[in-house]
Order: sequence, then C-alpha cells, then structure tokens
Amino acid sequence: FLRGLETVADYDLENKRFVLNSPTLTSIKWWPGGLGKTSTHALVMAQLRIRGKILGPHMFLVQLRDMETHLPRTGITVGDIGPKMGFESIDNGFLLLNNVTIPREHMLMKYAEVTEDGEYIQHERNKKLTYGTMTLVRVGMVAYSGTCLAKPITIAIRYSAVRRQGHINPREGEVQVLDYGSQQYRLLPLVAMAHAVIFTAGWMGDQFRQFSPSNSEELKEMHCNSSCLKASCSQLMVQGIEMCRLACGGHGYSQACGIPRMYANAASAELVEGENYVLWLQCARYLVKCVGMVTSGQSSLPAGVQYLQTWLTCDESISVLDKSHLIKNVSTLLNAFQCHAARQLSAASRELSSQLSRDLSQQEAWNLSHPWLIRAAKAHGEYLIVRGFADILNKPMASSLKEVLHKEVLLYALWRIEQCSGDFLETITLTPSTLQDIHSLVSELLTDLRPEAVRIVDAFSHHDATLRSTLGSYDGDVYRRLFEWAKNSPLNKQQVTDGYYKHLRGLLKAKL
Repeated sequence: FLRGLETVADYDLENKRFVLNSPTLTSIKWWPGGLGKTSTHALVMAQLRIRGKILGPHMFLVQLRDMETHLPRTGITVGDIGPKMGFESIDNGFLLLNNVTIPREHMLMKYAEVTEDGEYIQHERNKKLTYGTMTLVRVGMVAYSGTCLAKPITIAIRYSAVRRQGHINPREGEVQVLDYGSQQYRLLPLVAMAHAVIFTAGWMGDQFRQFSPSNSEELKEMHCNSSCLKASCSQLMVQGIEMCRLACGGHGYSQACGIPRMYANAASAELVEGENYVLWLQCARYLVKCVGMVTSGQSSLPAGVQYLQTWLTCDESISVLDKSHLIKNVSTLLNAFQCHAARQLSAASRELSSQLSRDLSQQEAWNLSHPWLIRAAKAHGEYLIVRGFADILNKPMASSLKEVLHKEVLLYALWRIEQCSGDFLETITLTPSTLQDIHSLVSELLTDLRPEAVRIVDAFSHHDATLRSTLGSYDGDVYRRLFEWAKNSPLNKQQVTDGYYKHLRGLLKAKL
C-alpha cells in the first residue's frame, strides 16, 4: 500500500537538506536484500514533506555506513532480519531512520524536484510509466519460475529412471520406477509444464519488447498479463517442485536429494514482486473493465483480451469440447481455455454487479467478490500459459522435435483441464463424456512420452554443479554418490560423539 507509506523526508529550508525519519514501528524498512550487513547506500522511498504538506512518495539516496569503518552512520539502525526459509546467503535487512540528514541533491529528481528555496516542481510525464519496470521484473519472474521447475523435474525424472522397484510382469526383473503409470502421471505433466512456463516467458518477453510505453492501453494490458502470469506460474512452479520431491520417495526428505533446498528458495517467488493473490486481483480489475467494454458494445479491445469479444457474446450453454476428436486439436483446446476464462470473468462481473445492487460501496462489493475475481484471473492465466506454449509450435524446427513438443502441448493443456475439471464443467466448456475421453488421451500421451523423458530433461542442460543432487546426477551413479554424501556428514567426523560421554554412557550403565 504505497500511499500509506510512513517513512517521512522533511525538507529543511534553513540548511537546504532533507531529514529522514521512521516515525513509527511499522515504518521500519524490512526485507531489502543486502541491506543487513553489506550495503553502504540505499534508495529509500519516503513521503516528501515541505512546510508540513505531504507531496507523496519519492526516492532518496541515503548513505547507510561509514566508507572507512563500515559502521552505521549516526541516526541509522540497520541489521539482518534473521533466519529465513531459504536464501540464507542473502542478508535481508531492516532499516530505522532517526533524523538522518542527506543533501538536497540526493533526492532523485528526474520527474520531480525540490529547489533550494523549497519550491516543488513536477515535470510532465506519463505516471503509468512506473508500471513498465514492474512489468519487466514480473516477466523475469515467469522465466525464473520455469527455470526453477526444470531443475527438480530433471532430478526426479533421472532418479525415477535409475531406481528400480517391484514388478509389472512377474516373469521380468524389477522395473524402473518411471515405468509405473502413477509416476508418469506425477512427473511427465510437470516436464510439459516447465516447458510451458519457459516458452510463455519467452512469448511474454517478445510482447514486452514490442509494446510502446507511451500507449497507455498496451501498458495496462502488459501490466495485467505480467501480474497474472507471475502469480500463476510461480504457484504452479512451487506446487510442481513439491510433487517432484514426493516422487523421489524417502530420499526426497533428505538434503542429499537437492529438491528440499530448491523448494525453500523457490517458495519466495509466490511472495516477492507482489503477493500472488494481490496480483490476481490487480489483473481481475483490468479484465472486469474489459468485460464492461464488451457488454456496453465497444468493439476495440486490446489484442490479448480480444477473445472476450468472441466468447462473451455467444450462447453460454454451448460447450466447446463436446466431441472426443476435438481434444486432439491444439487450436480447439486454446479456444476452450479462452471460453473458460471468458465465462469465469462473466460470472465474476455478475457477482460484482449483484453486490453493488445491495447498495454497497464499490470497495465493499469488490471485497465480497474476491473469490469470483480470483477464479477468473486464474482462468485468464491458464489461457495465457497454454497460448504461450502453443505459440512455440509456429516456430521453424525439426519435425522430430515438433512432434515431441506437440505432444507436450496437448498433455499440458489436457492435464490442466483435468486438474480444473470442476471449473471447466461449471462453465459448460466441456461435457462429462468428453472429460472421460481426456483421461484416456492423457494416459496415451504419457505412454508416448515415456521413452523420451530422460532425453527431454537432459535438454534443459542443468549441470550437476547447479543441481547439487546425489539423485539427479547426469551419470546416474545415484547410490555411490548417496553413500559418499552420507559419509561426509559432519556427524560422522568422529565415531563416538561427545553426546555419548555426556548423556548416553551414563544411561547405558545405569541400573534401572
């Protein structure tokens, strides 16, 4: 809540400088990376105040530590926030300011400035341009989510190909765990999902490079889609990593696996650069406005939401996937995701209107409509991911590669329909009989992709040094690596630990 920022920067007219303060406990800066023990300077956002008048949040360059001793400057209380779930090497910090003075020139003044005599001057600019940086960062978070998922799925697939347990045919030897249908259903859709997120990030990157920041409508659409994809992809990634860990069996609970460390670090993606539910609601706000444009008869929608024009004006009782042969067509599946998203948005808009009809304020009605709005934004995100993944099939490539990617696109789209089948049935996007056909086709695709699974994850090209996993090494020498890792445990540096002499020996020799 930027407008509620409590840190204050007062302009000292007499000394021509700013005085920064953290007036409340809740105004303490918290979480910036590198702030705790490393950074010597920081860009601090504070409410600019001149002659008692608040002029809004502005950025100020503040020296935190002495350049010789590295000790905090007078008036600055700074330190590390303590242990976190992951990223322990990063000194995320807190910062408390008490009458910290900085030169007037240390306010960033490209878009607004304060003269020596305290005159506040705003320069002409598009206030929405600040969204451009956030949008770029969130596109990067989508790419990060794809990379983070590709690592644990590489480990889980490789280990499942090495690990043998049980028999499918009693006359044959133990089978690779990856040959079990349950293991394929757990992991192969995640392989497709990693590719879906990676290619969607590439597609979004292309969109970002092509849009014009001066076009406010394009900027709003980019902000909507990047926010939605950051939230959707990071959530899918975190859930996928946990599934990979569970698919490794008991060893998935060991740090030797490598996936627990990855999960601890990657889980931050759902929170940083905007908490996911906040981002879905930001996306929903834009999409509801687009629904309003359609219902009011406007025909010029931004390219990314033009599907609303098609599906909001058609009969909602018509099912897109009502015949079995349609589920094998990528274009038809893409239409199904469009239809599903449009109908979820239509339902959310109706709910919002219903709440408003109760004489509630806009804010109260919006708050009560959150569940519908979030479902609608998630459906839009699902459509964007399938669209970004399917787009790769239009690129020139070897026929053998295209065949595999085509199967992956089908698998991902159909698997997501399975996972969200209740929502798809509710919006009448598919019929119950077609859902049964989807189950069968997913099973066929798993069988088709099984022989390619190890080669596919090898193509992610994650080196053993970055995986840091005894289970997922390229050479497949799992058990030797696992034993070496155990022998190198700090607890094994001495055969008899000090705890034996302090506690256990007396207990063993006691007459109980």
